[in-house]
Amino acid sequence: MKNCCECSLGAGAVLLCNDTVLLVRRGKGVKKGWWAIPGGYVEPNELITDAVKRELFEETEVSADLVGLIGVRNRLIRKHDENSIYFIFLMKTDDPTIKIDNEEVIEAGFFSLDEVKELSDILPLCRLVVTEALEGKSKIIEYDTLPDFPDSEYIVFH
Repeated sequence: MKNCCECSLGAGAVLLCNDTVLLVRRGKGVKKGWWAIPGGYVEPNELITDAVKRELFEETEVSADLVGLIGVRNRLIRKHDENSIYFIFLMKTDDPTIKIDNEEVIEAGFFSLDEVKELSDILPLCRLVVTEALEGKSKIIEYDTLPDFPDSEYIVFH
Protein backbone atom coordinates (compact mmCIF):
# COMPACT_ATOMS: atom_id res chain seq x y z
CA MET A 1 0.00 0.00 0.00
CA LYS A 2 1.35 3.40 -0.98
CA ASN A 3 1.80 6.10 1.68
CA CYS A 4 -0.30 8.94 0.31
CA CYS A 5 1.03 11.85 2.31
CA GLU A 6 3.80 13.21 4.48
CA CYS A 7 3.41 13.13 8.24
CA SER A 8 4.67 15.76 10.64
CA LEU A 9 4.93 15.36 14.37
CA GLY A 10 5.00 18.29 16.79
CA ALA A 11 4.83 19.03 20.49
CA GLY A 12 3.64 22.04 22.46
CA ALA A 13 3.85 23.12 26.10
CA VAL A 14 1.08 24.54 28.24
CA LEU A 15 3.39 25.90 30.92
CA LEU A 16 1.82 26.96 34.20
CA CYS A 17 3.54 29.19 36.74
CA ASN A 18 1.34 29.82 39.76
CA ASP A 19 -1.99 31.03 38.32
CA THR A 20 -0.61 32.06 34.92
CA VAL A 21 0.27 30.39 31.62
CA LEU A 22 3.14 31.12 29.25
CA LEU A 23 2.30 32.36 25.76
CA VAL A 24 4.66 33.35 22.97
CA ARG A 25 4.02 35.66 20.03
CA ARG A 26 5.16 33.95 16.84
CA GLY A 27 7.79 35.82 14.80
CA LYS A 28 7.73 33.64 11.67
CA GLY A 29 5.47 31.54 9.54
CA VAL A 30 1.81 31.61 8.65
CA LYS A 31 0.80 32.46 12.23
CA LYS A 32 3.30 35.32 12.59
CA GLY A 33 2.12 37.82 15.20
CA TRP A 34 -0.30 35.43 16.90
CA TRP A 35 -0.05 34.33 20.52
CA ALA A 36 0.46 30.59 20.98
CA ILE A 37 1.92 28.00 23.30
CA PRO A 38 5.63 27.27 22.81
CA GLY A 39 6.25 24.29 20.58
CA GLY A 40 7.52 22.90 17.34
CA TYR A 41 8.54 19.83 15.40
CA VAL A 42 9.91 16.61 16.86
CA GLU A 43 13.34 15.87 15.43
CA PRO A 44 14.42 12.44 14.16
CA ASN A 45 15.67 10.20 16.96
CA GLU A 46 14.00 12.39 19.62
CA LEU A 47 11.37 11.31 22.11
CA ILE A 48 8.35 13.57 22.08
CA THR A 49 8.84 14.38 25.79
CA ASP A 50 12.37 15.56 25.02
CA ALA A 51 11.11 17.57 22.03
CA VAL A 52 8.61 19.59 24.08
CA LYS A 53 11.27 20.41 26.68
CA ARG A 54 13.73 21.39 23.94
CA GLU A 55 11.23 23.59 22.10
CA LEU A 56 10.22 25.34 25.33
CA PHE A 57 13.87 26.04 26.14
CA GLU A 58 14.79 27.13 22.60
CA GLU A 59 11.95 29.65 22.49
CA THR A 60 12.06 30.98 26.08
CA GLU A 61 15.10 29.53 27.91
CA VAL A 62 12.67 28.08 30.45
CA SER A 63 13.23 24.63 31.94
CA ALA A 64 10.15 23.01 33.45
CA ASP A 65 8.74 19.80 34.83
CA LEU A 66 6.57 17.75 32.50
CA VAL A 67 3.29 16.75 34.17
CA GLY A 68 1.62 14.78 31.37
CA LEU A 69 -0.17 14.75 28.06
CA ILE A 70 -3.33 16.89 27.89
CA GLY A 71 -4.25 16.88 24.22
CA VAL A 72 -3.57 15.69 20.70
CA ARG A 73 -4.44 17.62 17.54
CA ASN A 74 -4.59 15.87 14.18
CA ARG A 75 -4.90 18.05 11.09
CA LEU A 76 -4.95 17.21 7.40
CA ILE A 77 -3.36 19.89 5.23
CA ARG A 78 -4.65 18.73 1.87
CA LYS A 79 -2.93 21.36 -0.28
CA HIS A 80 0.45 20.15 1.06
CA ASP A 81 -0.60 16.48 1.25
CA GLU A 82 0.37 16.51 4.93
CA ASN A 83 -1.00 14.72 7.97
CA SER A 84 0.04 16.78 11.01
CA ILE A 85 -0.09 15.44 14.56
CA TYR A 86 0.59 17.75 17.52
CA PHE A 87 0.90 16.53 21.11
CA ILE A 88 0.15 19.06 23.86
CA PHE A 89 1.79 18.66 27.27
CA LEU A 90 1.10 20.26 30.62
CA MET A 91 4.27 21.54 32.25
CA LYS A 92 4.96 23.48 35.46
CA THR A 93 7.59 25.86 36.77
CA ASP A 94 8.02 28.14 39.78
CA ASP A 95 10.37 30.50 37.92
CA PRO A 96 8.67 33.11 35.69
CA THR A 97 11.97 34.25 34.11
CA ILE A 98 11.78 34.29 30.30
CA LYS A 99 14.42 35.05 27.68
CA ILE A 100 13.22 35.03 24.07
CA ASP A 101 15.19 34.51 20.86
CA ASN A 102 13.62 37.38 18.82
CA GLU A 103 13.40 35.25 15.67
CA GLU A 104 10.89 32.47 16.20
CA VAL A 105 9.40 34.34 19.15
CA ILE A 106 9.12 38.13 19.23
CA GLU A 107 7.39 38.45 22.61
CA ALA A 108 6.51 36.19 25.53
CA GLY A 109 4.79 36.48 28.85
CA PHE A 110 2.77 34.81 31.55
CA PHE A 111 -0.96 35.51 31.37
CA SER A 112 -3.80 35.09 33.85
CA LEU A 113 -7.09 33.51 32.80
CA ASP A 114 -8.73 36.94 32.51
CA GLU A 115 -5.86 38.19 30.33
CA VAL A 116 -6.09 35.13 28.06
CA LYS A 117 -9.81 35.73 27.62
CA GLU A 118 -9.09 39.31 26.50
CA LEU A 119 -6.58 38.32 23.79
CA SER A 120 -8.04 38.59 20.30
CA ASP A 121 -4.94 37.31 18.50
CA ILE A 122 -4.45 33.93 20.16
CA LEU A 123 -4.70 30.73 18.15
CA PRO A 124 -8.04 28.96 18.86
CA LEU A 125 -6.47 25.64 19.90
CA CYS A 126 -4.14 27.48 22.26
CA ARG A 127 -7.03 29.42 23.80
CA LEU A 128 -8.85 26.13 24.43
CA VAL A 129 -5.96 24.25 26.06
CA VAL A 130 -4.63 27.13 28.17
CA THR A 131 -8.11 28.06 29.40
CA GLU A 132 -8.78 24.48 30.46
CA ALA A 133 -5.38 24.31 32.19
CA LEU A 134 -5.89 27.59 34.06
CA GLU A 135 -9.37 26.45 35.13
CA GLY A 136 -7.95 23.12 36.36
CA LYS A 137 -10.03 21.18 33.82
CA SER A 138 -7.24 19.52 31.81
CA LYS A 139 -7.43 15.75 31.58
CA ILE A 140 -3.87 14.66 32.31
CA ILE A 141 -2.50 11.41 30.92
CA GLU A 142 0.61 10.54 32.88
CA TYR A 143 3.56 8.68 31.41
CA ASP A 144 6.20 6.15 32.36
CA THR A 145 9.45 5.05 30.81
CA LEU A 146 9.81 1.34 30.25
CA PRO A 147 13.46 0.25 30.42
CA ASP A 148 12.67 -3.39 29.56
CA PHE A 149 13.07 -2.86 25.82
CA PRO A 150 16.73 -3.23 24.78
CA ASP A 151 18.15 -0.90 22.15
CA SER A 152 15.24 1.54 22.38
CA GLU A 153 13.88 4.36 24.43
CA TYR A 154 10.27 3.72 25.30
CA ILE A 155 7.59 5.90 26.84
CA VAL A 156 3.98 4.94 27.40
CA PHE A 157 1.10 7.27 28.24
CA HIS A 158 -1.65 5.61 30.25
